Amino acid sequence: EDERKVPFLVDLLQLTLKQNRFEDARKHLYHLRREDPKSIKKTRLVEAKILLGEGKYSETEKILEELSSSRNLADSVCFELGKLYMNFNKFESALKQFQRALDLKPEKAKYHQSIATCYLRLDKVELALDHALTSIDLVRYFPAAHYTIGQALERLGDIENAKKAYATAEKLRPTMVRAKMAVENLSKTDVQTESKEDVSSDFPEIIIVSGLPRSGTSMMMQMLDGAELPILTDGLRKKDSNNPKGYFEYEKVKSLHKSNDWLAEGEGKVIKVIVQLIKYLPKEFRYKIILMTRSIDEILESQRIMIGKRTPPKLEIKRSFEKEINSVEKWSRLEPGVELIKIAYRDTINHPQDQAEKVAEFLNRDLDIEKMVDAVDSTLYHNRIYKFEL
Repeated sequence: EDERKVPFLVDLLQLTLKQNRFEDARKHLYHLRREDPKSIKKTRLVEAKILLGEGKYSETEKILEELSSSRNLADSVCFELGKLYMNFNKFESALKQFQRALDLKPEKAKYHQSIATCYLRLDKVELALDHALTSIDLVRYFPAAHYTIGQALERLGDIENAKKAYATAEKLRPTMVRAKMAVENLSKTDVQTESKEDVSSDFPEIIIVSGLPRSGTSMMMQMLDGAELPILTDGLRKKDSNNPKGYFEYEKVKSLHKSNDWLAEGEGKVIKVIVQLIKYLPKEFRYKIILMTRSIDEILESQRIMIGKRTPPKLEIKRSFEKEINSVEKWSRLEPGVELIKIAYRDTINHPQDQAEKVAEFLNRDLDIEKMVDAVDSTLYHNRIYKFEL
């Protein structure tokens, strides 16, 4: 009975991890290590996955760095490390691990495909295409690789062949909604070019207001609420001195990285999602994302005052925030179900009507511009930082 206990715990651990039940996975990991102390080193990668699911990013990265420095890793471990690095938008590090895996097993199509995905995120489109094509040379019926080929060809301007690649991916895997969306997008472009008519989508749409904390997301939610768009909010976070007009938050958003099956509640509505969680949005919806931008220095100063810290913000935090914004922009360009517009906080304060009209045009809706403008209170613009340029 004791001999079967360890394999049983391993199976339980893998099952709960696959189901994103991270709390249960941690319990099983604890019991496994207690029963078999030798498994501690072997389960470091599993621990990293659990930590990532729990939102403990710095601890996850420490394990990644530790494992990455190991010399004699199996190709499968290098591959899993690469996937974890992708979650942190560390595409150079991910690429290095995928390449290590490929060096060990050159015939693995999924390693070529993962490298292709990395190269796309690094804007090295021709290299991405080369590896994706190698993937289908090795495994002809590989839907993810055909989809990546479509992305690369579209970026290179070969729209007809891009359409064929997307259609092939959809045919091979009918549940791949991204491929269907991509075909729909290219067909929509063709129809609009010919007739200037809008084309309806087969996928429900959700409006997302995003940005870094203190970047003006609450102000934009107030503007859209003023325009009488339906808002998905539970009102749990009350108004305060830092946000006297309200936050318009929805508690379930905080666990988006663990569970997103509730998102259907937001169909046709507006949801506020911080920029760090955007990548966890499920693929079966179309999203119109309003990304609020603000001087990083102003954001950090506002956060510093809000939480009562007197020490100046660290440079690495500033760089991390800048990377988050850049990452979301790059991500949006590769997601067929995503349209994104950037709205500057300062411009909205100084020229609210212009920005309200810009948002209405982006959403393709007849919004009450006057009410949107009324929702903007310039007196709440604190921590303004001036930059002088010649």
